[in-house]
Amino acid sequence: MRMWIAVALVLAGAGPAAAQSVAKRIDGVMKDWAGTDSPGCAVAVIQNGKTVHAKGYGMADLERGVPITPDTVFDIGSTSKQFTATSILLLAADGKLRLDDDIRAHLPELPALGKQPTTIRHLLHHTGGLRDYMAILMFAGKTTEDVATSKETLAALARQRGRDFEPGTKYEYSNTGYFVLAQLVERVSKGAMAKFAEDRILKPLGMTRTLVYDDHKRLVPRRAIGYAPRSGGGWQLEMSQWEQTGDGAVMTTVLDLAKWDANFYDPKVGGRALLDGLHQRGKLTDGKELDYAAGLLHGTYRGQATVSHGGAWAGYRAQLERFPALKSSVIVLCNSASAAPGKLARAIADVVLHKQLGPAEAAPPPPARAASTVKLTPLELDAWVGRYRDGATGAVVSITRTGDVLAVAVGAQSITLEPTSKRAFNLASTPMVIELEGVAPRRKAVFRYPGHEETYDELASHVPTAAALAGFAGHYHSVELATSWVLSIKNGVLVANGPGLHDGVLTPTIQDEFTVDGDQVAVKFTRGPRGITGLHLGAGSLKDVRFERRP
Repeated sequence: MRMWIAVALVLAGAGPAAAQSVAKRIDGVMKDWAGTDSPGCAVAVIQNGKTVHAKGYGMADLERGVPITPDTVFDIGSTSKQFTATSILLLAADGKLRLDDDIRAHLPELPALGKQPTTIRHLLHHTGGLRDYMAILMFAGKTTEDVATSKETLAALARQRGRDFEPGTKYEYSNTGYFVLAQLVERVSKGAMAKFAEDRILKPLGMTRTLVYDDHKRLVPRRAIGYAPRSGGGWQLEMSQWEQTGDGAVMTTVLDLAKWDANFYDPKVGGRALLDGLHQRGKLTDGKELDYAAGLLHGTYRGQATVSHGGAWAGYRAQLERFPALKSSVIVLCNSASAAPGKLARAIADVVLHKQLGPAEAAPPPPARAASTVKLTPLELDAWVGRYRDGATGAVVSITRTGDVLAVAVGAQSITLEPTSKRAFNLASTPMVIELEGVAPRRKAVFRYPGHEETYDELASHVPTAAALAGFAGHYHSVELATSWVLSIKNGVLVANGPGLHDGVLTPTIQDEFTVDGDQVAVKFTRGPRGITGLHLGAGSLKDVRFERRP
């Protein structure tokens, strides 16, 4: 009888006593996920081609009392991307496509956008600039609980008339890019992505418990249910019925992923050429080399090179962390949206590889972060209360005061500001700092965190007249989203109604510009000789989605 709940045998090169000690220490890392009243994780450790530790922690199904084992199936989210990249590279090796092909050579229904074509290579390295399909579907009214098919997603991308940036000029992680890669696999192979992966990757490697999940009605034996923490305590279901493949959708076990991991040392699928292709880092047009390769991320941990990828979708979280020079890997698959498998995997690596890893690495300190020991007067606190706008996106943050505490509101989230001087603050429980500059009405809020900086300018009070506000009311349609909004006046406030949006309040920011239902979605109206002609919608990386005004 296979005792998968127990630790698998002996660690390579260690005696039984040493193996037992290591197993107990791994149990210590996983103790917070080992209960019978919570979801949890499955763990596998591979060394020198052997699975030396495999164990389940917590519950796969809370309603039925089913525990997690190494045979439990999880959705691995974006960890799936390496299988998509492998499929593309196999087709390239077959001569069915080239990595520098314009994607429209195989998917002509996609629009030609800008001067520079988007190539397959761009998509492999997240430099394609295509709009986020998830945001497109959600603004069209979809939720992750709804059914969303690959067909309607491809149709939505075909309607787009803009992209986020010129291909090759920027790295921006893109689920859309890998979804399109899966569509390319299907178009070129003349079959489903799921079938291609099964025939060319899964079956040859004996990954019998792995599948590409492209049918939300399909039953998956021994599947873990996805969960998320419930407000007030306990757990709630966190599942999705989206059917897109490529950017995610691989379901598998830690033991099957161990077979996949073995292919990186003894490549039965694809040979050395495949491994070289998967590990080749992307480059921008200016020559800058990226850490991202093809579905794999290069990095280092405690002096050792790593090749890894994480995943997160619905209530599932995943991490496959490989140390190539040590021929060691750690796999952690979880069924809780609050799990952090990346941290768990590295904590397990600390246990298993402690003699081979370098000194623990201190996290880089946030810019100019200091201890919060300053006490500000009410007048000094009030000097920064107000609204601040990002000129690039139109997004707004608000700084408020309650008693002797300042807080910054970003959308629905409020974060306490801890003063380190009259003008500098730490954002509580984050690595970020904020520096406030100038005096009213020309104040600035500069947010800094490692490797990034954003500047928001003070937003002066702008209150349109009732007549001006009424001029924005009307019916607006977006061809790109295939959806309509109706704007109207309710109780003196401009509100929007449409798919997924019920009486969403439009808050004025500057002339002809508003934020919607929170301050991170911006709407900018356009004018013609006869008044308002339409609006542009922007949220995060989704920019300038056009709505035309209809009579």
